[in-house]
Amino acid sequence: MRIREGKWHQFVKASLKEIGEKNGFDVSESEKEMYFPVKFALFNGDSAEKHILTYKPDIVWKKGINYHVIFEIEYLDPKSRILDKRKYVLGTFLLGLIALSEKSCKNLVLITNRETLVEDSGTCYKILNRKKILSKDFLNNIYVHWYCFDSSYDKRYRDPTYLKKELLTCLSEDFRLELKGFSH
Repeated sequence: MRIREGKWHQFVKASLKEIGEKNGFDVSESEKEMYFPVKFALFNGDSAEKHILTYKPDIVWKKGINYHVIFEIEYLDPKSRILDKRKYVLGTFLLGLIALSEKSCKNLVLITNRETLVEDSGTCYKILNRKKILSKDFLNNIYVHWYCFDSSYDKRYRDPTYLKKELLTCLSEDFRLELKGFSH
């Protein structure tokens, strides 16, 4: 069976939910927003007001009140406008970095089906790092992971069984997860 393009995102999301729950995490999906309130004057001469930035990650793994992993799942349809998707991915990547800081989370994982999206977010991360836009203390306490399942390099990623097995392998290596009880 082959995963249709429109179902890829939902399939990866469901797999992450299953893997997280079977490993004892509280899993929340994108219907739960994160709110980042900041009080500041938007323009010179204005009085300080509370401004709220909201973010809806695709999947979050928590244990109790501690955030463990924030996942962003990005699918690039070969027929879509690549430039628009790249802008969207960079925006969600930056929001993910803010969430790591605000929620004291250590892990951000970007999962995509196209290498160009990994390259763009990786380049953004390196520029932020090299220009010292992100503090050294922050960078020493976070881990950013990129998983790319690009079927133009490996046709087997179109098979949901293989895709789930590869996703589970990546997650188990990075997060030392139990592999028992999974249907591949």
